[in-house]
Amino acid sequence: MNTPRPTPWWFFACTLAMGILLSAGLITAWTRDPSNRFGGMAFAIWVAGCTFLAWYSRPLPARTGVWVASLALLVLGELGTFQAIKHAALALLLPSLCRRPLAFGCMAIAAASWTPAWGWVFSHSFGTPLDMMRPLFVLACFAAARLA
Repeated sequence: MNTPRPTPWWFFACTLAMGILLSAGLITAWTRDPSNRFGGMAFAIWVAGCTFLAWYSRPLPARTGVWVASLALLVLGELGTFQAIKHAALALLLPSLCRRPLAFGCMAIAAASWTPAWGWVFSHSFGTPLDMMRPLFVLACFAAARLA
């Protein structure tokens, strides 16, 4: 008889801790860079939205493949000292707890709003007034994920 394998939540927790530690520079970017001033607020809304979607859709599925991919991105980002790859790893890891694939996709896309890359692209393309759109973008993605 096949017994189900236990979910490796320890692996998720370790990868999340590593992602948070390796992305500690986000706080500096959010506080010192004028083009990223709403990034911290967007991140807080994004974390709350991912947590709510994970809690709302119990039981949580184990997406070990996404977790391994996230760990690989963290390692590659650290080896190449490329922050955007580390942020992408964190952006995949937390939404992986969402049960529905559409909710996972919506919240993974919403993660772009808290990255410094968003601030850089939008400030060079449109100026800093669109920086306040970050939290609204996360809320719109959360609403779409909730309806999905």
